[in-house]
Amino acid sequence: MRFYEYESKQLLARHGVALPKGSKLAKSAAEARQIAASIAGPTVLKSQVLSGGRMKAGGVLFADTPDDAATAAEKILRLEINGHAPRGVLVESRQPVAQEYYLGVTWDGIAKRPVMILSDMGGIDVEEVAEKHPDHIAKRHFSTLLPFSEYRAKQLVAQLASGSDVNAIVRFVAPLARIFMQYGLTLAEINPLAKLADGSFVALDAHVDMEAEVRAQHANLLRELGIGDDETRMARAPTQFELAGAAINAADHRGVAGNVTEFEGSLGLIIGAGGGSLTLFDAVQKHGGDPANYCEIGGNPSVGKVASLTKLILAKPGVAKIAVMMNVVSNTRVDMVARGVVKGVIESGFDPAERIAIFRIPGSWEQEGFKLLGKYGVEFCDRSVSMYEAAGRAVAKMKRA
Repeated sequence: MRFYEYESKQLLARHGVALPKGSKLAKSAAEARQIAASIAGPTVLKSQVLSGGRMKAGGVLFADTPDDAATAAEKILRLEINGHAPRGVLVESRQPVAQEYYLGVTWDGIAKRPVMILSDMGGIDVEEVAEKHPDHIAKRHFSTLLPFSEYRAKQLVAQLASGSDVNAIVRFVAPLARIFMQYGLTLAEINPLAKLADGSFVALDAHVDMEAEVRAQHANLLRELGIGDDETRMARAPTQFELAGAAINAADHRGVAGNVTEFEGSLGLIIGAGGGSLTLFDAVQKHGGDPANYCEIGGNPSVGKVASLTKLILAKPGVAKIAVMMNVVSNTRVDMVARGVVKGVIESGFDPAERIAIFRIPGSWEQEGFKLLGKYGVEFCDRSVSMYEAAGRAVAKMKRA
């Protein structure tokens, strides 16, 4: 779940990160004028959309007076960027920048640890810097088990900065790393982190992504930031189908059976297990399948929760069959998922043998699950059949129908 820039900056400010003067959200030209007047100097106004390319689209404007700020805000508030209407306009002081840095914290899936990334070429895509100027990138991993040590931050910064700048930049690195861990983030970045003409540093832009599964743990924070429970922060407003999936997941604390995204296809998907859901979704498409939805299950959801998700997907217009597929699971009982899916199909008025194209979930209690599926004539397979092959079987069955 992505935060708007103004929300990201509010979170950083709570942890002592220096921001430009003002840095407040205006939802009208009058509010923008008032904030600019309080700044008493040149300002920058930025459209608050969950999309890139704001500068090129005209969503970032500069103003010298409060009246200029009101005029700029009026223009920005009328401007859609990549189909996104702005939430508002962030108004803050314009800064005399001497140098720009990139600072980010994310998860390294290969090392299975969070990693801090610093570049002395900020203001542009860090991926481009890494590809064309690898000597301008510094990285340091840190532990998820031990308290964060500022020494690790200094090791990172010392690769690209010197003198008093090292300690100054550490004062941004350390809180960003702690925020990343404290709030279950998938990404926290400041780009650019600016060194000003007077030698001080300030976060000119910020971007924070939170893992959807930890929203409940940080409900108070989200409420204080004004983020509603129904905000999925996708590229579009959630559909009724997606809201119903979220409600199913929220109604029962046991496991996950939700994170539903709606598509226009005819093959309903009940998929999950870490990155398995993304892998399986891609596999269905590569085999020529047409997914009706994306979703995630795991963490040992209850029979009722799985049944409710199954019924929701089968009730979607155009869905002819469902495919139930996961990677090898240890913390999810195969028999519980099998019982839930079969229950959902029967309660929807269908024959499990006809509506379930494939069931591929190997792992805990699989023999009990397979016995139940066999009773209802459902095609199932164990771990000897790859996820890619299982997806192909489901698509092939759809094409024969």
